[in-house]
Amino acid sequence: MAQIGGDKMVLVQFLDILALSILVPAVPPTILKTGGTLMHLGCLMSLSAAVRLISSKICAELLKVSGKRTLLQYSLIISCFFNALLYLVSSCFYGIMLNRVLFLLFNQVPLLSSMLVSKEDGNQSALKNPLTQRLIAGLAGCAIVGSIIDSKGGFYVLVLLSTAISGIAAAIAMQDQPKEKEKEKQLTPSTVIDVLKKTYVSTMKDIRDIDIHFANWDALLTKSLLVINAKVVYILFVVLIIFVFQGKGSLVNATAAYQTIILSLSGIAFNKLNLYVNNMGNPKQILEKSLLACILCAFLLSCAPSYSFYLFMFIPFVISRAFIEYYFIEVFETKKNQKLTQDLETVSTITEVVGPLFVGLVFQLLKHNAYRLLTVLPFVAIYYIVSKRVYREVKPEKTVETKEEQSKAKKDE
Repeated sequence: MAQIGGDKMVLVQFLDILALSILVPAVPPTILKTGGTLMHLGCLMSLSAAVRLISSKICAELLKVSGKRTLLQYSLIISCFFNALLYLVSSCFYGIMLNRVLFLLFNQVPLLSSMLVSKEDGNQSALKNPLTQRLIAGLAGCAIVGSIIDSKGGFYVLVLLSTAISGIAAAIAMQDQPKEKEKEKQLTPSTVIDVLKKTYVSTMKDIRDIDIHFANWDALLTKSLLVINAKVVYILFVVLIIFVFQGKGSLVNATAAYQTIILSLSGIAFNKLNLYVNNMGNPKQILEKSLLACILCAFLLSCAPSYSFYLFMFIPFVISRAFIEYYFIEVFETKKNQKLTQDLETVSTITEVVGPLFVGLVFQLLKHNAYRLLTVLPFVAIYYIVSKRVYREVKPEKTVETKEEQSKAKKDE
């Protein structure tokens, strides 16, 4: 059977993202409806971050013994299976959490399909860009979820719809057979078990070999606080809408769609504003002003008296946070210090795993008012760290004028 074309592979990629985009925004409200708490939501986010790391290692090992197309087909079939299984466990939030964790462990469709698309089509159009596909699929998924989630049995309908979309993607991918000269090895249970053992051993070794140089603790702490705040923002809008504004699941998904658009456009807005801002002072001064603006926006965002005010304040909050992310690199000179860059990546990974669990625990202890503290406090702490840091601005060296230039300057006078 002939190979499917690049356009069909793009379709497989988009369908998988769409199936995922339908279930991702529907899971948090469903966990809360079935008896789960914000602590459980934080646990799910922490487990998901840890599983993604292990999953990428498993995929890298499997690629050594098999091909991309074979793995893509297996991954699509397994994804379809777990989406169908979610229908049976959707009445228990523990079942939902376990299902989503196992789904992330075995789903490598986005990575594998992206590799195949880039291999087959070097000149990708805008619609073939994974970021564009995520934006379109995310908005479509939120729209579908918002129109169904609040109806009786709405989550079951969404699960069936997601399973059907995954099944279509798997059926298209199964038509793609490798050519004779590109025959790929078939996976066997023993091969998969060996890969899992190797992944476990390498993961344990990586954990034991973690070596963080804490001489730059201020940069590491700042990065950790930024990652924690990013996780807070995700839980924040769920708390605000469901518990404060008494909104339904459809409102949660409408907000998710709105945030997706703002986050996508914030990069454009940042680039436009940065042309004017970067001449207003040195990076440390701009970072401090950005932090003050972000603290104010975060405070107003967390104390939003109405839903519309919350939506309005989310825009300056995201833009000011973009300035913090950009000038943090400039002030702490991470580009010039390779060890610091590695340490920041390690700390960021650890925080992505532990951070949501910590946030969920704080919400559990301080109840729903904890979001005010967790939204503002990280930026206050970062401002304290940055304000105490001594910033040495490197001034351009003066060039020595030649005798000819000096004589020409005297004549001009």
